[in-house]
Amino acid sequence: MADVASTLALCGKGGVAGGEALLELAGTLAAARRLRRQIDDGELRPVTSALVAQLRTLPELEQRLRLCVEEGGRVADRASPALEGCAASCAGCAASGATASRPCCAAVRPCCRTV
Repeated sequence: MADVASTLALCGKGGVAGGEALLELAGTLAAARRLRRQIDDGELRPVTSALVAQLRTLPELEQRLRLCVEEGGRVADRASPALEGCAASCAGCAASGATASRPCCAAVRPCCRTV
């Protein structure tokens, strides 16, 4: 589990978190989910179960972060249809030996600046 307080504060103010910070957040959400699953048994552990009753694990957010951010913090091509299309376009240009830059995606994909 990572200390994600600064990432949450940044995002809460409308800021943008980096890829590594988002992966740490996903890891913390996964750890919270596993912890809640192990503790949540009202009959066996009533006190601790009451403590985790208010814990929100946000599995959908965890899954989305893992899908959209690759190891190392790089935004995955599958993060959005636009990026996926750009990746396919870049692959097509590289395969055909084209030298024109791809202005649609040069800002987000460094490879498109030199293709």
